[in-house]
Amino acid sequence: MIKQNKNSYDQTAKMFSSSRRYVWPDLLVFQNYIKEGDKLLDLGCGNGRLVDLVKDLKVDYLGVDNSQGLIDCAAKSFPDKNFQVQDALNLDLAENSFDAVLCVSVLNHIEKENQQQFIENIKKVLKPDGVLLLSNWNMWNIKGKKSVWKQDKSAGLKRTSYKDVWTIWKSTDNKVPLYYYAFTKRELNKLLRQNGFKIIKSYYTKKGKKTNMFHAENIITVAKLY
Repeated sequence: MIKQNKNSYDQTAKMFSSSRRYVWPDLLVFQNYIKEGDKLLDLGCGNGRLVDLVKDLKVDYLGVDNSQGLIDCAAKSFPDKNFQVQDALNLDLAENSFDAVLCVSVLNHIEKENQQQFIENIKKVLKPDGVLLLSNWNMWNIKGKKSVWKQDKSAGLKRTSYKDVWTIWKSTDNKVPLYYYAFTKRELNKLLRQNGFKIIKSYYTKKGKKTNMFHAENIITVAKLY
């Protein structure tokens, strides 16, 4: 799944980047948990757009993504920031080195069997009192373009679970599939608690306002190590 998504993002890097040009209202809450002087890891940074989330703060920013195409877009847009190509399941970063890890629309690309490793890697690089800032697509939105209720079978890819969701980028000449895992808020919180995190905030949201799981676009989670 991860390799498939990496290839898909590499193929669609410029097109994807053009669709992600600003910080969504749902994410503004994260500004409350990033402080002046913090060392910040943007894990799965994509085109680097979340640099704008901390543009008014002096932070030591590092953006990491497994897509070379998206990292190239990020480096071009923010030449004064540090970006690296890395796999989130095999992070090569110093332990206990980050005050905050920002992870937007990334964990929902990780299949069930690798989610534990993903969280463990974040835990390793966070400082003992570090904060994890998570946003994941809510795939239970009954009107969502991508959800458990709407499966695009045109790519011929099989599901191993009802929580596996495949979508297709249709604005390209080729069919480019992307995999998503349909987390619930409860499942996310359980995964984090099992790995030593305390849940500070957890809610469904749409355009910056809290709502229920059947109408939300994103799941926002703020968690701290304890």
